[in-house]
Amino acid sequence: MNTPFDMTPGYIHKTTKYGDFKIIQYKRNNDVTIEFLNTGFITKTQSSHIRRDGQVKDPYAKIIKGVACKGMSNSTSKSKAYITWIGMVSRCYCKKTQDKHPTYKGCSVCDEWLCFEVFEKWYCENYPKDGLKYHLDKDIKVDGNRIYSPETCMFVTQRDNNQKAKSKNYELKNPQGLIVRIYNLAKFCKEHDLNQANLRSVLKGTRNHHKGYTRA
Repeated sequence: MNTPFDMTPGYIHKTTKYGDFKIIQYKRNNDVTIEFLNTGFITKTQSSHIRRDGQVKDPYAKIIKGVACKGMSNSTSKSKAYITWIGMVSRCYCKKTQDKHPTYKGCSVCDEWLCFEVFEKWYCENYPKDGLKYHLDKDIKVDGNRIYSPETCMFVTQRDNNQKAKSKNYELKNPQGLIVRIYNLAKFCKEHDLNQANLRSVLKGTRNHHKGYTRA
């Protein structure tokens, strides 16, 4: 059996959305192994799918908000884990969302959580099973935190969120010019090697800055 020219090992196919991939092995029309060049994802497909742009998909291509991917998860976009994940990604990487909620400007998601498959596993292992409704929080565990990650996030109830919102908090601009919301000033100063008295003076307006931190 002759192998079609565009199915020979090493032949590069281009896609509009998922990047280029190459032929690894051709056995027959419905058994072709390919590898996506950007991510290294290997899969089997059909030659007819290969020849139609968009029919062969790379689950690890970062096509969500330009920075994230779904991975091999089978969950739908209506699952609680996905809704939580896409909300987190949008807060950090969607300009329209940040225009409505500017305090999220400068926030980011750790590399591993930019893949929903990875985040979903953490979500299922950590979401409380007591029947209450919980929200993903990045501030309570680490005051002033700007990064969503397994080390800095936890699930909190609406009551916890309300208590946090009602508690006295401060807003400053960090040395990079990003707004930081602080819920525990003493803890924040300790974690960032800052003098609490000097930072209070900045907040009061009697001091222009302290180690690059200024009034928001």
